[in-house]
Amino acid sequence: MNLRDRNNIHNGISLLFYLPNVSSYRDRTDLIINISKFTLKTTLVVSNYDINIKYYSNFQIIEVPHGIRFPGSTTLRASWFVWQLLNKNEYNIIHDTFARLFPLFIFKKLFKTTKFVTSLYILSEWDFKNYFWPRYKYKNIYFSDLRSVLVRIFTQRIICNLADYVILQAPGLIDRLVDASKIYKKKIVWLQNNVSNLRISNAIHLSNKKIKLLFIGPLSHAKGGDIILG
Repeated sequence: MNLRDRNNIHNGISLLFYLPNVSSYRDRTDLIINISKFTLKTTLVVSNYDINIKYYSNFQIIEVPHGIRFPGSTTLRASWFVWQLLNKNEYNIIHDTFARLFPLFIFKKLFKTTKFVTSLYILSEWDFKNYFWPRYKYKNIYFSDLRSVLVRIFTQRIICNLADYVILQAPGLIDRLVDASKIYKKKIVWLQNNVSNLRISNAIHLSNKKIKLLFIGPLSHAKGGDIILG
């Protein structure tokens, strides 16, 4: 890619991306840093800047100021902090993670030149409706586990309905999200996973020998992780 092509790509793109921390999301952090090469400005906002990393001149990491902790405090502080950044700087793309910015997304109409985006790598509601509930119901699900699943379903529904766009990792997930969560299909887009052109050169013959497996993605029930490990 020559300099002219790069300039055409990043012309006018200013991205603000939120993550809970850096250490638990190194893959995403590295991806955002690489994306920053092709943007006018990229800002990564984190609630906990727990490790130092190297990055480029048009990329910056800003930590949300800490304060008194209470249920929902991380979400409220992150949303308020990003709101303040939006009032001081112009960003045309805001990316949320785990619905931490949903209070800000509620007021997105106040920022008419900004698109509000979220991305999902696990479809909690599809998993629950098509795997957990049909297979287990109340038999083997502890209340704490059920509560956490329902919270994820609720927050995913909220942020997906508020977002201008929802990014998924594969086209096959689009219909699952629409069917399970009733999300407007036209706002859903997909971007190919970072790992591509993976080919298996030789057929695998099951035997008593140990098999080395490279699995790309989370070992969630929707992806058949339990079957593979079984």
